[in-house]
Amino acid sequence: MSRIKLSMGAKLVLIILTILLVFGVSTMGIVYSKIKASNIASMKTGLHAYTLMLGENVELSKVNSIIDNPTKDNPDVQAMNKEFDRMIGEMDGTIANIYLVTLKDGKTYFPVMSSSLMVGDFTYGSEYVGDASFDTPAEDTFKTKEIQASDIIKDKFGTWISGFFPIQDDIGDVVALYAIDIDVSKTNAKAMNETLSLLLMIVAFLIVSAVIVYFFVTRMIKPVVKLTSISQQLAAGDFTFDRLEIVSKDEVGALSQNFNEMVDNMSRLISQIMLNSEQVAAAAEEISASTEEMAQGSTQQAESSQVMFELFTTFLDAIQLSSQRAKEAAELSRQAEGIAQNGGKVMHNSIESMNEVSEQMALLVSDSKQIGEIVAVIEDIAEQTNLLALNAAIEAARAGEQGRGFGVVAEEVRKLAERSGEATKQIGGIIRGIQANTEKTVRAVEEGVSQSQRTRKAFEDIELKVGETSLRVYEIAEASVSQQSGASEFKLMIESIAASSEEGAASAIETASATQSLAQTAEKMNESISAFKVNR
Repeated sequence: MSRIKLSMGAKLVLIILTILLVFGVSTMGIVYSKIKASNIASMKTGLHAYTLMLGENVELSKVNSIIDNPTKDNPDVQAMNKEFDRMIGEMDGTIANIYLVTLKDGKTYFPVMSSSLMVGDFTYGSEYVGDASFDTPAEDTFKTKEIQASDIIKDKFGTWISGFFPIQDDIGDVVALYAIDIDVSKTNAKAMNETLSLLLMIVAFLIVSAVIVYFFVTRMIKPVVKLTSISQQLAAGDFTFDRLEIVSKDEVGALSQNFNEMVDNMSRLISQIMLNSEQVAAAAEEISASTEEMAQGSTQQAESSQVMFELFTTFLDAIQLSSQRAKEAAELSRQAEGIAQNGGKVMHNSIESMNEVSEQMALLVSDSKQIGEIVAVIEDIAEQTNLLALNAAIEAARAGEQGRGFGVVAEEVRKLAERSGEATKQIGGIIRGIQANTEKTVRAVEEGVSQSQRTRKAFEDIELKVGETSLRVYEIAEASVSQQSGASEFKLMIESIAASSEEGAASAIETASATQSLAQTAEKMNESISAFKVNR
């Protein structure tokens, strides 16, 4: 779907008219609401007067008769129905309905009503089912015994504002209500009619505003329209048009001035580009001829350098082989020296481990002696316990029958002491065996430490000799590396000369090619620039 294309002037006019239209519609809505609210307020004031007038002619006996028998057979019902219809006719449509309201068991009934409410099966004595907008003011009238008016009520009969007058009996109780309905839809129609005149004024204002806005907008954007036409010429490459006329000092005038300056600057720039491109093309042809001669000389120099490079490469290979052998010998010497150092470290660690073992064995001997002393104490305690048990048994025997139980206990203690003594002697024997073995182990460890120290001294001598040998081999390897480094630097110099010669030749060829391309580009630039038309 294609979009509608509008000019800037049409867009400005449309925006301004839209704003005015929104303002007019909003104003009309506000005025309509105010008129409607005022009419409803007037209706409520009139409703109070009508309700009061209806209540002045109350005949309580007829009202009670209608409440007791709300049927068409009751003459009072028929008479009041006709009276209601007459009053509605005299009011010239101001009042829509008149009816009687009663409350029974929380339900609302209309015992009698005007004919305007008798629609379908709704007749005398029918129950009316409404919402809070009707029920609340009706119930308030029963409670306060004062005239009440409702807000807007919407039911199946229409849209109303209702007024209620309390009918009281001789003792002041409210037995029923006179109710009057005013049709709100007529009020809405009246408010709309009163608003139509304002609507006509707004429409006329919009038409006049549209003409005025279109005139001023068209005059204001006339330079912009001219600028659009000129920009199309610029897009086609034509700079020979007449410059914009500056007729104002506002933003449009400043835009025209800046546009004229931009076009003048672009014209001068294009003219200068045309001149420079012609000069570049001529210079490029001269450079191209010179670079071709340079390329030939550079090519010959590169060939000579390449021959020298190949000869020296063979000499350098021999030096590299000698240097490689020296490095290998140095590496072997370094490995031998490392092995000797590791052997010395291992022996040192072994000696330290043996020393630690010797120290631990010494501690073990000391601990074994302490255990032997503890075992001796336990053995002495067992012997004394045995003697005490014997003495206790003797005393128990002297005590006769009374000491028999104590004698049994003493005998058991003696046996336990004997077993403890025997076990202590066995532990003592084991401890003495451990002490003997520990002393032998200590002597063996001490001999191992002594032997390890002699071995460590031998490894230190080997390490010293291997280090001296490795030092000499390293000196040979460094001399070979130095010789190889010097030869490599010389080779790199020759290689650099050859590479430079080749690069010079290649650069000369590239320069020649580039200058040719530059000449071609300059010619194409001349062709492109020739599409522009400028005043020189």
